[in-house]
Amino acid sequence: YTATMSDVWGGSNKTYLVNRESPCDSVFSSSFNWTKNLTNAALQKAYPSIGTFKSLVIAERTSADFLRSRVKKVQINGTAGSATDTGWNFKSKMALKSNYFFLSDPGNIQADIYKPQTFARNVRARRISKRKAPRYFRLYQSYKRKSKSTRNRRMRKRHLSRAKKYYRYWRLARKGLAVMDLRWRVLDAPANNKAYVKLTVQKKTYSRSSLKRKNRAWKLYRINKDKYKRTRNRRLKKRYLQMAKIYYRRYRKEKPFYKTVKVVRYGYTAINKIRIYRYSTSKAGAYRYFVYAKDRAGNMQQKAAKGSIRVL
Repeated sequence: YTATMSDVWGGSNKTYLVNRESPCDSVFSSSFNWTKNLTNAALQKAYPSIGTFKSLVIAERTSADFLRSRVKKVQINGTAGSATDTGWNFKSKMALKSNYFFLSDPGNIQADIYKPQTFARNVRARRISKRKAPRYFRLYQSYKRKSKSTRNRRMRKRHLSRAKKYYRYWRLARKGLAVMDLRWRVLDAPANNKAYVKLTVQKKTYSRSSLKRKNRAWKLYRINKDKYKRTRNRRLKKRYLQMAKIYYRRYRKEKPFYKTVKVVRYGYTAINKIRIYRYSTSKAGAYRYFVYAKDRAGNMQQKAAKGSIRVL
């Protein structure tokens, strides 16, 4: 429907400038149907006097006819009070396409204060030895030839699947890679089926000086431990045991730090189900990954989920 003259410029209505049905808009206009997700932060920034946003209510429409009417007045409620604004001003502040809109809930819109929850699973993986690459390549070629020579459809399908498997193993073995599936999940209110998700993978490592001290302490610990086992002298036995304990404490004293090696930004993606990210690396060691999420209302996750990764 078009707008009435008085709703746009004010004054009295003219009989020839009242709202009329516009059926061609649904065919030719790309903005006929539109949606806009309003965040708590955006409403609080536009109306700072309300404090923390609680609800949004359409206080008045231009006419009693629900389908023909546009928004004339809105009321934004918050913890510090309420603010009232015209439909045109609200449209401009929230960057809406028109003041001819309806709320998803006909009564009012409540603030989304539910924070999404994130989950992550621990995983282990083993690197494929580079020495196995020639063997996997021979198996791939063998099953590839078998799939071409046989006429049995079932056997051809089986040979092709095995050829694909060994081809994948060959490609991993060439670089000595370990492949693992990082399983994560984000739970939010049922109405929110999408959220902004980010995964961060970090590797446990030591600085050069710290690693040097750690290796030296471990070497001296092993030397004193071996002397303790070999000697029969009680006094020397006690001394070697004390020295072994000192070097073991020094070995444990060196603390690692985590270096970010991979950041995966999904953007706004489907949630409320288990998702998998396939991560590969050629370096053994201890890793960890975090799952961060933010819903469309701007709420961050309650606590970033952490999963551990062990690559052998």
